[in-house]
Amino acid sequence: METIPEPQEVSIRTMDFSNHSEKYLLKANIDTVELLLVLNSRDKLNRIRGIGKISQEDIIKKMREKGYAEWAERMEKADIHVHELNFSSRTANILCEAGKNTVESLLALDSLDELVKYRGVGKKTLAEIIEKMREQGYVDWADRMEVNTIFPFFSSTARFEPFHPHSPCDATEILESGSSYNYQLCMSVRREKVDNRTACFTGHRLLKKTEIPQIKKSLESVIEQLLAQGVIYYGCGGAIGFDMLAGFTVLEMKKRYPQIRLIMVLPCKDQDIKWRQEDKDNYKKLLKAANKYVFLQDKYTDGCMQKRNRHLVDNSGVCIAYLTENRGGTFYTVNYAVELNRKIINIADILAD
Repeated sequence: METIPEPQEVSIRTMDFSNHSEKYLLKANIDTVELLLVLNSRDKLNRIRGIGKISQEDIIKKMREKGYAEWAERMEKADIHVHELNFSSRTANILCEAGKNTVESLLALDSLDELVKYRGVGKKTLAEIIEKMREQGYVDWADRMEVNTIFPFFSSTARFEPFHPHSPCDATEILESGSSYNYQLCMSVRREKVDNRTACFTGHRLLKKTEIPQIKKSLESVIEQLLAQGVIYYGCGGAIGFDMLAGFTVLEMKKRYPQIRLIMVLPCKDQDIKWRQEDKDNYKKLLKAANKYVFLQDKYTDGCMQKRNRHLVDNSGVCIAYLTENRGGTFYTVNYAVELNRKIINIADILAD
């Protein structure tokens, strides 16, 4: 089998391009295959003066013949119109109106935030775009977009439509305002905001060493059952104890179930300031391996832990808990989840059966 030389060793002059194509590539100082491969989109290739559609087809064809099939395939797909990607007609029309009418223009987006600005682009439309792009083979792009845009934990505060035309409300502010009327409004909004693909963890900080293997085994079983139901996002608060155990359990399971996403939702940047070094090291490992992490605020303040817990529950359909005592932060969080009609799975109850 003929060995393909390293790109930097291949001169444009040896690629059998048409004289026209070769002439304008050399004028643009694209004199090696390595430099051509850097042009990873049709748009960049099109900017070279004199390189029209016919020349582009010639270049792509020759590159494929010489063994650069992956590059050629990417360049060919770049011109695919969104109407050819099996989007619903509504989504395809929205994308075209937004000027995102080819695969290339979609791949140029580092996040889907830009699309949200356009009329008619809601969460369902974004989810459809990601799903269809994944089906077309753009898995890395779809994974990045799914975590950065669709996953609700990405935003550190949840803003909702105002309940009064002159009074925009922040969910956290409503909860802390003490107004029962506002509180009920907030609860109704949050009940409607459930994402059934998400679950969050809450549990005690102090775990008996003898119980940890059983807790971990039950966690794995629960997560496997939820994965079968389409729950792929797992929010973790990063606290010592059950949170840490749950986070590392998700990471271990990711080796078998690559669709799992671990999102760390952290109360403040200095959460670990008073921890033992061993716990600090584990915390850093968890953050490094997570798909994403977000800090709700810079410094520790009274109530920031409860704010973190509410944020986790607000954006989850399922609350996985390890609750053995009717007091403390875990008890508060589970009760809050009950108020919002979230599904509660208590590992302690499973182990007690």
